[in-house]
Amino acid sequence: MSKPSLETTLQKELKQALLATNALTVAFSGGLDSTVLLHLCQRLKVQDSALIVNAVHVNHGISANALSWERHCQDMCDMWHIPIIIKRISLPTKRRTSLEQQARVARYAAIEQAVNPTHLTLLAQHQDDQAETYLLQLARGAGSEGLSAMPTQFTSNSGHVFLRPLLKVGRSQLYEYAKRWQLVWIEDESNQDERFYRNFVRRKIMPALHEKWPAIASTISRSAEHQAQSVAVVDEYMTFLSHDIVDKDGQLLIAPWLNLSQESQKAMLRFWLKTRVNDMPSTAVLAQISDLHRAKDDAQPQVKWGDNIVSRYAGKLYVRTKSLCKPHPAFEISLNNEVYSDDVLPYTIQRCQQHAPVSTHGCFELQSAFLRVEFGGFARVCKLTAKRPSKSIKKWLQEWQIPPWERANIPILLAGEQVLAVGKYIALSDANTQTGPSSFRVCVVLK
Repeated sequence: MSKPSLETTLQKELKQALLATNALTVAFSGGLDSTVLLHLCQRLKVQDSALIVNAVHVNHGISANALSWERHCQDMCDMWHIPIIIKRISLPTKRRTSLEQQARVARYAAIEQAVNPTHLTLLAQHQDDQAETYLLQLARGAGSEGLSAMPTQFTSNSGHVFLRPLLKVGRSQLYEYAKRWQLVWIEDESNQDERFYRNFVRRKIMPALHEKWPAIASTISRSAEHQAQSVAVVDEYMTFLSHDIVDKDGQLLIAPWLNLSQESQKAMLRFWLKTRVNDMPSTAVLAQISDLHRAKDDAQPQVKWGDNIVSRYAGKLYVRTKSLCKPHPAFEISLNNEVYSDDVLPYTIQRCQQHAPVSTHGCFELQSAFLRVEFGGFARVCKLTAKRPSKSIKKWLQEWQIPPWERANIPILLAGEQVLAVGKYIALSDANTQTGPSSFRVCVVLK
């Protein structure tokens, strides 16, 4: 039985995706695989004038040939009349992270920044890449999630959709197509360096396997599909269980989670984390997270890996990134306009007419039009509920069960030393207690 042509394969893989968009952007490195994919899309566009085809090239700046590769990609796109976006990046130096991993993460981030989010981004990985990924994951001791290798389609955390339409096509078929159409592509000299694990698998392991089992790439690809199906079933079950275990804000509730079997607890942790972090923890780190509930009640235990932190507080597990932990700087507000709004604040501040009546909640008589927003200073005392006494902001935050690491980013609205609002809670005010002539009136209104 003859293999379907690449044109037929591409059209089949794109059929469903093109119901949602008519715009494609090919991640174009200039190598054999992406050159074939871009050429296929260019031919598809000739047949369908309504189809929009673009390219994006990411210059990592690692190779001495990076600029010549960039020019090559620009020239190819000019010849085929395909718009191309060139994105130059520099890789941060991260200890304990391979150059391959750093380049991959940075490449996807650059593509998401450069490409219109309504476009479907096409990646040129093929069946042999899939087999190599499977073996690399196997060498790392990965579970079903890792052994499912690369999905045909996936959506990033930012909502960007990626598709690998050539994942069932072998490298030899791509090479035959390129030769038939006399395509020109670049060869990355780093592909010869067997210090990189993927190159070692590609140059040493796969040829030996192909010699013994000629269809090994297809066989491994089929095994990866089986693993992906198993992951989908587990995720479906975890989704059902999560209704009682993950709260509306995305925190994991420890008590109902502990009612699961140990294996289901591990599965739920992986399920909970994979939609919230970019890099999943190792088995050892996952075990540390599982043990967070064992810490003393008055402790605030946490586990860190990469840019991620999982913490326990008030019977829940929270996950956050270190890069989002920096507190906001204080700032001043001058109410020159009738209404002031800021993304940091959960309310708007409205200037009132001098003769307008002042209620006891959310409206204030002030001596100045200048307000200030601070983050911290929890010793200040204020009254936030009519039937409760005044107390320090620290006590209010504890009562609301705001996790300690989030308190530094709770905005406190001040007029001089008078507290007008703490987070989304507006302070109570009594106009009769104001001293001196009032020259300014504001109302704080929740968004």
